[in-house]
Amino acid sequence: MTIKHTREAMSGNLAGDDVLGLLQQQVDLYRDLETLANRQRNLISEENPHPLLRLLADRQKLTDELTAVSRRLEPFRTDWPAVRESLTREQRSTADRLLTEAGERLGRIIAADKTDAQLLAARKSRTAMAVSKVQPGRRMLTAYAGLPRASGTRLDRMDEQ
Repeated sequence: MTIKHTREAMSGNLAGDDVLGLLQQQVDLYRDLETLANRQRNLISEENPHPLLRLLADRQKLTDELTAVSRRLEPFRTDWPAVRESLTREQRSTADRLLTEAGERLGRIIAADKTDAQLLAARKSRTAMAVSKVQPGRRMLTAYAGLPRASGTRLDRMDEQ
């Protein structure tokens, strides 16, 4: 979108309030994602995969919604200085606040996801180590299971009398 088209959109069918509405939707979605990221940490700590998988599906839905809002904001982001200039002082202040909040929330979400990824990697490592300790025991059981049995012999205390 060119500057001319941006200004036409701002004065025409998509006014400053509409841009602010999209920015508010973006912040609301980031807020919801941040809430789910905090719940995700608890579910990872509890080691219960089923609720975690449901939560990840919910996060994907929010991410899809965020992608749609971002697409609608893209033309304005491309020429943000001109868009911002066309806003009233109050709208500019609101837009700045919303953009700041969105960036801060996104930063916290990314940091939480990195920490969660580290927790999951540590769990994966512990599980792999536990499995590697089980393998020698399995080989021993398999070896014993393969030994021929003496048929018809029974050893008990009665044989000694």
